[in-house]
Amino acid sequence: MSINLLPPQIKREKRLRSTFKEAYFGFIAMFVLLVVLVLAFYAYDLIIVNQSRSFENSIADLNSSMPQYKETENRIIEINAKLSRIDAIAADRILWSAVLDEISRATPKNVQIKSLALNGDNKTVQLTGTALSRTEIALMKEKLESMEDFQNVTFSSSSYNSTTNDYGFSLSFELNI
Repeated sequence: MSINLLPPQIKREKRLRSTFKEAYFGFIAMFVLLVVLVLAFYAYDLIIVNQSRSFENSIADLNSSMPQYKETENRIIEINAKLSRIDAIAADRILWSAVLDEISRATPKNVQIKSLALNGDNKTVQLTGTALSRTEIALMKEKLESMEDFQNVTFSSSSYNSTTNDYGFSLSFELNI
């Protein structure tokens, strides 16, 4: 047990001084905390402002390059339109070299083609020629009929030429292309 012999006035002053010290340290702690918070908010604001400026610069760069992209896109559209027109032309085009190759394969040895009329509009072929026998003419007609690219093979006429000792003939057919 302790005995306090201090007069009440001094006891009150001592308590008051202790309370002031506590309040003073509390105030300083609050002030330091406030300064730290202000500095944190200031740093956060600087970071956000810098990022915002960075984003604005990126957007400005993209906007400045946008006409180039638009020009490139327009060129691509124009080229695609040209390619579509070329494809349409190519789809309607007949590869006559392939047709002539097929006719060549269907022509027997002793048959000569004298004239050949190719019509791309109605996709027809008319040919005249000579053969040593009617059998070779019939064989050529059968070969043409068996090919997938030809249809409606028609034998028009045949005549014997006694001076050349051969048969003249005429065939016509449609392309199945």
